[in-house]
Amino acid sequence: DPTTAFQAAVTMNRLGYPEPATRLLQQLEAKVGNSPGFWMQLQMAAHDSRQVDVLIEASRRLYELTPRNPVAANNYAASLLLRPDRAAEAVQATFEVLNQQPQSV
Repeated sequence: DPTTAFQAAVTMNRLGYPEPATRLLQQLEAKVGNSPGFWMQLQMAAHDSRQVDVLIEASRRLYELTPRNPVAANNYAASLLLRPDRAAEAVQATFEVLNQQPQSV
């Protein structure tokens, strides 16, 4: 059952086991990958387990699903900064955040 597996992954991450939580969530992508909540949980687990590429992908997918969410946009831009080879994308994503939320400056 995907719902039970998802809840198990969330609990694992909250209890301090982000690596197995990330693996479990990645296995669920085909079943629940259209949910912003799924990508938010994968983003958190990837962050906690320091899996940069997974973090960037989860942040990107969350941002794509919720483009008007300034937190998702900011998290995506911030995740890109973890990879120096993606600095140009980070700058572009940051400008998108600033265009959405000019009062944040």
